[in-house]
Amino acid sequence: MSVTTGKNWKVARYVTTTPYNIGGIPSTPEFSKHTEQTEEQGTGQRRLVNLHTTNIYWEITWKMKLQRLASFVNAYCMITAEGDLPSCNLYMSDGVTERGWTGCLVDKCEVNIDQRGSITADITAFSNANEAKSLSVTYETEAPITKSGVTVLSVGGTAISKWTNIRFGVSNNVAREPTGSTDVVSEIFARHPVYTGQITLVKTAATPHYAFDTTKEKTVIITIVDNQGAPVTTTFTFTNAAVNVDRVHVAELGLTYEVISFTAKQLTIS
Repeated sequence: MSVTTGKNWKVARYVTTTPYNIGGIPSTPEFSKHTEQTEEQGTGQRRLVNLHTTNIYWEITWKMKLQRLASFVNAYCMITAEGDLPSCNLYMSDGVTERGWTGCLVDKCEVNIDQRGSITADITAFSNANEAKSLSVTYETEAPITKSGVTVLSVGGTAISKWTNIRFGVSNNVAREPTGSTDVVSEIFARHPVYTGQITLVKTAATPHYAFDTTKEKTVIITIVDNQGAPVTTTFTFTNAAVNVDRVHVAELGLTYEVISFTAKQLTIS
């Protein structure tokens, strides 16, 4: 067969034989099979008496330039408030090999907003089952979202306009546990979500956002508008986000930056 390149790859969510867009254009998709080896030595023998491979699962990762948050990120990665993380089926093709993974759960998702280029999302999902699947995938046509789509950024009710980078995401702490005698990991389930973020901004105020006192928690709000014909506005509200580090620094004769890193236990999407 001939070689394949990045232009051959497709990524989608699917239900039976119907593909659904993932809300963006994938740029670095990857799938990998993981196993676990048990090594046991034998007394009086300088060799292994048992090398057993088991506990198989699959990891599906990709980065994508975001077009529509509601298609995947808000539905299967960062869900609003509390509740069960929904599973989905994911399809990947490199132009030669087509495969579907069923019962996928997203373990991690991070949205990155920079001053240059598209807003991107890095996603990692786990599955314990796969199947042959042939689908025809066509992506959305609107341009990916860029920094101009960020209409609100605030910390503790104070608006931030001179930011250089925004990152936020979730770790759903998806567990992969073997039970019984099967070689494939039998249980994949999401545990508690932990939301994290980091905002890099140009310092213009006398007091850092988490100040010089004992302030530990503030609400962080990020609003993003997409580029659909009828643009959709999505607001991420991290209630009582706890500061990890509020750092102020300067490099040589450059600008003075403030970097806020936070962790939150609750996210509301509206």
